[in-house]
Amino acid sequence: MLALTLRAWVVGTAVAGLCVIPLAGCGAGGGGGGGAVPANGNNDNGGGNVDPGGNDGTGDDGGPGDDGGSGDNGGISGNGTLTADAGASQQTVSLEAGAAALVTLDASASTTGGNAIVSYEWSDAACGPLATGVTAEVALGPGRHTISLEVTDATGASAKTEVVYTVTDSRPAEAGLSMDVQGNGRTDPPSGVTTLYDVDSTVLVSAIPAPGWQFEQWVGDSNATTATTSIVMNDNRSLTAVFAEIPDGEVTRFNLPWAQGQVMPTGQDNNGEFSHQDLETGLPRYAWDFTQDIGAPVLAVAAGRVTNVVEDVPNNAPGDVSDPSAPANVVQIDHGDGLQSMYAHLDQFGAAVETGQLVARGQYLGRSGNSGYSTGPHLHYEVLDASNRSVSTGFVESSRQDGIAEEGDPLVSQNELDVASIDEYIESTLPADAFVENNIQLLSPAPPAFFYSTGESYSIRGRVTDDATAVCVALVNPQSSETVACDINSVDLDGAFDFTFTFADGLEGEYLLGVVSGIGGVSGLAPVPVLLSPPAASNERPTVSVTEPADASIDFGETGSLSGTGSDANGDALTYTWVQVSGPPAEILDPNSPDTTFTLDVGDGSPWVRFQLTASDGAATSFPAEVVYRMQENFAVQQIGVTDQECNDLDTCSAGSGATIQASASRLGVWVELLNLNTGDVSRFEIRDPSGELVLTGRLCDPAQESFTASFWRFSWSGRELSPAGSGWQATYLRNNIEEASFTFTLAP
Repeated sequence: MLALTLRAWVVGTAVAGLCVIPLAGCGAGGGGGGGAVPANGNNDNGGGNVDPGGNDGTGDDGGPGDDGGSGDNGGISGNGTLTADAGASQQTVSLEAGAAALVTLDASASTTGGNAIVSYEWSDAACGPLATGVTAEVALGPGRHTISLEVTDATGASAKTEVVYTVTDSRPAEAGLSMDVQGNGRTDPPSGVTTLYDVDSTVLVSAIPAPGWQFEQWVGDSNATTATTSIVMNDNRSLTAVFAEIPDGEVTRFNLPWAQGQVMPTGQDNNGEFSHQDLETGLPRYAWDFTQDIGAPVLAVAAGRVTNVVEDVPNNAPGDVSDPSAPANVVQIDHGDGLQSMYAHLDQFGAAVETGQLVARGQYLGRSGNSGYSTGPHLHYEVLDASNRSVSTGFVESSRQDGIAEEGDPLVSQNELDVASIDEYIESTLPADAFVENNIQLLSPAPPAFFYSTGESYSIRGRVTDDATAVCVALVNPQSSETVACDINSVDLDGAFDFTFTFADGLEGEYLLGVVSGIGGVSGLAPVPVLLSPPAASNERPTVSVTEPADASIDFGETGSLSGTGSDANGDALTYTWVQVSGPPAEILDPNSPDTTFTLDVGDGSPWVRFQLTASDGAATSFPAEVVYRMQENFAVQQIGVTDQECNDLDTCSAGSGATIQASASRLGVWVELLNLNTGDVSRFEIRDPSGELVLTGRLCDPAQESFTASFWRFSWSGRELSPAGSGWQATYLRNNIEEASFTFTLAP
């Protein structure tokens, strides 16, 4: 017989321990119980205790065991005979509901020496210690469980016995998931209906709050506090999403800058010592870094108008870090109330919007990158006021005070496309202290903060804080520093001014705007970037619509359809652009055709695969329309194989299907690389010999405690001998009792 031990390694992720379930023909414990053991507990002569593997179940002095069983319950010599009893040796339990069957273990013991029994210890051959005490209630999953009872008396002598529980699964093939809402928000799958799923399948559920509300937690069959979580359908399930209204007076909160359902960890947070501090003043920068691959979609956190785009900076070479003063590719958007969001370190030529363009919440802005002062690919996000000063804000999706996420927080986005959000956008005006360094204080109503039109008159009111006698509204060319316009007006005896100004035709472009004062003239700085445009043209923005797919679910490797139409009130010809904003990577056959297809690759992603379609008439771009596919399970086996050595990663675990290995006096190792294993998933391996007999199985005793996108698992068994040799051995990986991948291998003699 083969003595077995099992270990599990997960690269980069902490999960529950792995264990072996021994089956008939491959006993985990020694067999014979006839040999006597002295009262001092030394296993000098005990059959099966010297070698737990048993080597065919035969102890030094004891007779053959029974399939790796306990022999005669381990008789003890010395001060008497100690006997343990765990009840009937074979029992069957039906799994009626839930992830496990509850079993009551009941022990008894006797001794001829009159010594007091001091402990009762229960353990599972697969999962290790279970409980202590005469009686214990334990939860067992489907399958065969060999449970050991060890009793110890006051002298230290002990005796063991075993009981085998077989848990059968009598549940129906499908289970229902019911969703509900407390507060103001919605869920996906939707509330108010019961949706059926395959038993033991994993379902990803999401909570989406209404504006002004935030997700708090799930209640019912999950107490998760992340807006997107997973649940294993091993019974009928009921979940309620709890939303709470965001109190007035707290900092402004925006959505996360990536698509709904995707999870990203928070890197450097507010006032981070590496780069989130103002180098000149030492003041904190209210910014966050999120690790993202180059090319990851970046979305608008709220509706607004684009104030700045830079996209010609190359990405840093891998491992290189540019100078702190190096420029980065950025997109900035005015959201009103004097606040603008900034997205930095974008991919070169990766911006999908232009200065002055209106965008909706959840609209695709461009690709993440590694430009500027960056140690690696990531997205830098922060909110600025109208004078480009960092402002404290929070995220709708963060449960921390004011939604201010901290380093290490995993954040699940609830950001989704909302074209109607643009209706609530009102352009920001200049703050009262925009030109305080020029000795100017503005009074309400103030001029626009970012956007002006030539030929239009604007009112400005304020006062000078020095002895100046005149002020001017100036435009400065940011490249040449040349002043191209200066509308000078005098101030009254109290230093107040109130006048209108107009920028002449032909000055269209990007400038720095300043309101400056002087005595017998004007001088000062022009610090605010503005966009000067011609009067609004009569051209109307084109519109697009999309056709929802007939089957809105998809899996890795499958092909889906993208279909849309556009219209233009002016009859202009339209050009189209499809972009992917979430999910595993997809190859779009023709991104510039309104009707095309895509093929989904294997990769990390959210439970949804989203695409946005826009149309342009050459002068204006439509707001996007979105096509959404739902991932069937968002899980895949990347690679699987078998080796005859210890291995920690794919470099040493390269042997795949059809390999020939030698397990005698060495190791049998099977491995699998998984993608998107979810909370609650239970992983297991099975090994069958050439005759098809199941001889080894390894599983997780407890589900993984957290969701992770990719992992490498190694299951290893060690022993003296595995026979018979030959071809036709099979290894199978199962998740939630469903076969996901298998392969055959040859065992050399």
